[in-house]
Amino acid sequence: MVTKSLKLSVWVLLVAAGVGLAQEKPEPGEKREGRRGREDRAPRLNQAGIRNPEKLLEQMKEELKLTDSQQSEAKKLVDEYAADVKTLRESAKPPAEMGSKYAEWRKQLDEARAAKDNARMQQILDQMKEDRKQRDAAEAPIREAIDKSTKNLHDRLATMLGEKQKAGFEGLWQDAVQGRNTGPARVNPNQLRSVVMKLPDLADDQKKKVEDLFKASEKEIADAKTPVDRNRVSKKLYDDVFAVLNPAQQEKVKGEMNSRGPRGRGGEDKPAAKGG
Repeated sequence: MVTKSLKLSVWVLLVAAGVGLAQEKPEPGEKREGRRGREDRAPRLNQAGIRNPEKLLEQMKEELKLTDSQQSEAKKLVDEYAADVKTLRESAKPPAEMGSKYAEWRKQLDEARAAKDNARMQQILDQMKEDRKQRDAAEAPIREAIDKSTKNLHDRLATMLGEKQKAGFEGLWQDAVQGRNTGPARVNPNQLRSVVMKLPDLADDQKKKVEDLFKASEKEIADAKTPVDRNRVSKKLYDDVFAVLNPAQQEKVKGEMNSRGPRGRGGEDKPAAKGG
């Protein structure tokens, strides 16, 4: 009888094999695979860096109100980055014969499963695991190069921005790196207010400005007609609040918000609660 754990191993490795042959197309069931069987795997190469740098550029233009000169410089940097990352990813494409190798392994697994030959199935699985391990090791320098290029893009973009623009940029950047730059970032105002107001070094004038911002945002969020509109208002609130904080405070708030979930993800934004 084929054990449940062996069946799961077969499924995980077959999905991994498919990913290796088509890196730019995430496989169905990716979340389940991430919970079981991938803890010892290196991150997929197509998950390194920013998946949609052009979208990041458009959001920067719209939300950070870039000047013409800033737009020109940002486009140049983003285009250079996109070309660099494309070249790096293409250099890691598996050889054509790999498709035939995995097709043969799949065939052998089907035959072993039909024959209820657990030992043979485990043997094939071990071969596939070793192959995946070797490819992970071969891709490691490429992932490192993509990470380095991504950090360089961040630093160069941040340098060309004004102080007020930088707070909003950091939020857009985090969403872009985590593959969520497909629309306005979702921010939970209640969570943001709780974190900010607990800062031990929040000065009285900062506290008043923050309170005023939250009070002003309540009606805007309540009047928003769609989830997208509510997210956009709460995203602006996030940026405005960050503009009041100093860099050290911003880092503390970002760290706390990230530890609670990506920018308050988990439900539609509602008006921030009053009180401390």
